[in-house]
Amino acid sequence: MHLGIPPPDCKSPPKLYFFDVVGEANAIFHLLERQFSDTLVPLISTSPKHSECVHKKREIMEQMEAKIDTGLDRSLAVTMGYVKHILASEQKKTDFRPETENLGQMALYTPACSKVVQFVNVQAMNIIKPLDGKNVSTVLTEFGVRFHRTIYEHLQQFTYNSEGVMLAICDINEYRKCMKNLQNPLVSSLFDALHALCNLLVVQPENLKQVCTGEQLAGIDRSVMMSFIQLRADFKTARIAQQLK
Repeated sequence: MHLGIPPPDCKSPPKLYFFDVVGEANAIFHLLERQFSDTLVPLISTSPKHSECVHKKREIMEQMEAKIDTGLDRSLAVTMGYVKHILASEQKKTDFRPETENLGQMALYTPACSKVVQFVNVQAMNIIKPLDGKNVSTVLTEFGVRFHRTIYEHLQQFTYNSEGVMLAICDINEYRKCMKNLQNPLVSSLFDALHALCNLLVVQPENLKQVCTGEQLAGIDRSVMMSFIQLRADFKTARIAQQLK
């Protein structure tokens, strides 16, 4: 069942047919349940074989569900692996720390972000089409949470000056819009928090302490906030650490 899933470090857009396989398996599950209840159970309901058949059916379904869970996990890993590849190959350090001020010529978002959003939107639709009910919500939640973690870790690799951080925030806004299409409150809240963290990169040093205690960052650990603040190009020159004591 899992042989057709590409490796997680693939360097070309992965063809993930496993989501369609899950959709077919889901249809088979429903058919099996209906046939079992409507056709078999009336014949064996008073027989000693009834409990044996129920146990066997449950055992088979649990085995299939375990294989599906493994396949979905690997498929999501491949998806995020390719997102990481796009970011690693397309995102330049100068995107977020340009040497000259070109605010009038700034793009709406970076080329890396554009490619990631296009890919992620396609994958989200590949998940939604074959699945139904709680399966859609469960898989999309995991998809969104993993995507958030991927972007969060990616952003931690750069240093941002005042011009570059505006472009980073534009990227985050694109990722946020992309994830809002999932209509998942948890995922949306994660990206809202990430947007608030990125605002720490653009706030004037003397206002950081006040912003850190504001409503937008309520519930976010101070160590997480500091990990973002330290990405500022002026972190040392503006003596920001001393101002936040």
